[in-house]
Amino acid sequence: MPGLRLTPAVLALDDYPWGGDVVGLSPNIRIYRYSAGQFFDAHYDDSNAITSEFDQGTPISTKTTWTLLLYLTSEADGCRGGETVFFPHDRRVAREEVAVPPETGMLLLHKHGDDCMMHEGREVMAGEKWIIRSDICVRR
Repeated sequence: MPGLRLTPAVLALDDYPWGGDVVGLSPNIRIYRYSAGQFFDAHYDDSNAITSEFDQGTPISTKTTWTLLLYLTSEADGCRGGETVFFPHDRRVAREEVAVPPETGMLLLHKHGDDCMMHEGREVMAGEKWIIRSDICVRR
């Protein structure tokens, strides 16, 4: 299954922020649904090795370096709570947290693997929170 393609503007960016030569998005697309009362406790996202056909059908060895979250619901859709919260100093301290509320259509990128910040998905208080997740893949 070919990976999704990134726009030429993203591919033209310096390799540094992405962790290498970007080849596309992981073919491992996940759809998450959180109902009221559900959450994802504090964790780190791992980097993974993936071999996939990205451009010309030739298998390429890659690794994932960034998590990509696309929010499909927000408060306007009845979802209350469910913020993605980052803890910059790897400890759960309220005054240091960076909370990102779900907003329909918003794309959130964050590093994972060795550079991943501790983060969590806060409890959904009402409605449902829907997310599509994938990862940016760079050449190994």
